[in-house]
Amino acid sequence: MLKRRKTNKSDKKYWIDKLDEVFSLYIRMRDSREFGYKAFRCISCGDVKPFSMMDCGHFVSRNSMTIRWSEQNCNGECARCNRLLGDHLLGYRRNLIIKLGTDAVQGSMVAAQLPPERRLALIKKIGEEKVKALEAQKGAYKKWSVSELQEQYMYYAALVLKMKSEQ
Repeated sequence: MLKRRKTNKSDKKYWIDKLDEVFSLYIRMRDSREFGYKAFRCISCGDVKPFSMMDCGHFVSRNSMTIRWSEQNCNGECARCNRLLGDHLLGYRRNLIIKLGTDAVQGSMVAAQLPPERRLALIKKIGEEKVKALEAQKGAYKKWSVSELQEQYMYYAALVLKMKSEQ
């Protein structure tokens, strides 16, 4: 009879760290794509800054393992806002509402035909709903297995390689 090897706690920590690293790079590359991977617009303050000043900022804290690696929860944020400013989440929330709402209505023929003020109201409404859904997951708990972490790592590593080939 074969014995299954128990998952070592250090195995899990290793894959969490690896996934954090590749996911952070993916988010930073994703959010710098429009600037040729050389700059980005901070989700909190809105300033355009060089790539080297970007962090992967989490709207809901990284402690929330359920959405620690959620693409909607993570965005390019300047190191100053992410690390030093206690009120950075005010700007983050405001800009995240617009970003998520815009992403949701992009390509919608109905939204495209609305007058600008109604289109903006729709974007804000949808974005607000999406942000509230993220906030509702704050207390949720997810225990990731090593194989799930490895799978996520492989997924984001492939996306990073694809973006690097575009440079």
